[in-house]
Amino acid sequence: INLGLVLRHNYEDKAIFGAYAYFDRRQTASKFTVNGLTAGVEALSKYVDARANIYVPQTKRKKTSHRKTKVDMQGTSIFALSGGHTYESALRGYDVEIGAPIFAFSDKLNEKIGTKVHVARYSFKGKNTKSIIGTRFRLEQDIATLWAGMDSYKIYMNAETQKDSVRKRQNFVGLGVKVTFNDKANIGKKKPNSLSHRMMDTVIRDIDIVASKSTGPQDKHNLYRNGQKIEKAYYVASNSNGANHTGDGTESNPYSYEQLATKDQNGSIVIETTGARAMTHSDKVQSDQIQNLVGQGADVELTAGGHKVVIQDQGGVSANVDGGETTTLLDSAKNSAVKAQKMHAIVTAARLDAVLRDKIAKAASAAARAEAERAAAAAKLQRMARAKAEFTKKKEAAATAKEVAKKEVAAATKIQSLLEEKKVEK
Repeated sequence: INLGLVLRHNYEDKAIFGAYAYFDRRQTASKFTVNGLTAGVEALSKYVDARANIYVPQTKRKKTSHRKTKVDMQGTSIFALSGGHTYESALRGYDVEIGAPIFAFSDKLNEKIGTKVHVARYSFKGKNTKSIIGTRFRLEQDIATLWAGMDSYKIYMNAETQKDSVRKRQNFVGLGVKVTFNDKANIGKKKPNSLSHRMMDTVIRDIDIVASKSTGPQDKHNLYRNGQKIEKAYYVASNSNGANHTGDGTESNPYSYEQLATKDQNGSIVIETTGARAMTHSDKVQSDQIQNLVGQGADVELTAGGHKVVIQDQGGVSANVDGGETTTLLDSAKNSAVKAQKMHAIVTAARLDAVLRDKIAKAASAAARAEAERAAAAAKLQRMARAKAEFTKKKEAAATAKEVAKKEVAAATKIQSLLEEKKVEK
């Protein structure tokens, strides 16, 4: 429901100043019904529009979802949690907007096209809720004006986009029709441009009361049994290695019975989990001496914040709060599945390790073969170098012998010539 009163005054067709007040009633998707008031002022002119709104809703909230009391654990500490419900409440806030025609510099284009752009800033806040602060951009486009006698029907389009950290991006596109009866000042005009025509413009404001959800605080409650405060829950298993076991009492690393015997069990319950080996006679004797033991078919009844809490043993171990939730403290089937997954992971790792070792061995063998081939090639190159050196040496020796032979032949020829000359003289 939106009901309002608007007062506007046209100052000689140069500017319109207005003020308005609205009563709004809204029902949200979670059936939260709230009332609110809006007060605003505006200034409209040919070249710029400006407006500001204040939103004041009822200061009330509604619980939209109920979180039941449950048992929780942190390490070996055990306690009950209540509260943390979800509430919806309306937010106080404001917005301011300024806009202008994109063709304000040209009266001709402005009258012909009539497109306006606006930018707004909004802020909404409430107690124990996230503040909604964002920016909105709006485009307003005149499409056509139709006439029926002296009454005008202005058709226009409005497109908006806004973004804030809570509601994220929101977009809107709509068509509207504004009817002005007995519009004498603009009769016959396709797109009336006189300021008096805007006296019937729609008031721009957030017509929906802004609401937001928040989560209430949680209350921690101590657990009691027969007037004694229960603050600890220890897990114990028969798959440990006796007194040398170094468990910490959690489900993933339980105590052994021998280790538990060294601990102060006052103000605690003990949850028995199954292990790899069967429970021995000694284990059974020690378990009979433990108070508040869960895991052998016996339940332990406690109280927390006025509620009854039953630590139940039904295949696994769970805590059932009277009027609240059931919290699984030990799931035997889940434990078995986890163990199977761990064993599968170990087997898979072993297989991968074997494959990796085989690949490493093959790579080492290939490297050894490559090294042998490299050494053989190097030896071959050395032999070839030595052969080349010997061939070069022999070649050089042959050349030297050839040169000596040439010299000897020349000497012999000269001696023969001398002998022939002496023979002629004789």
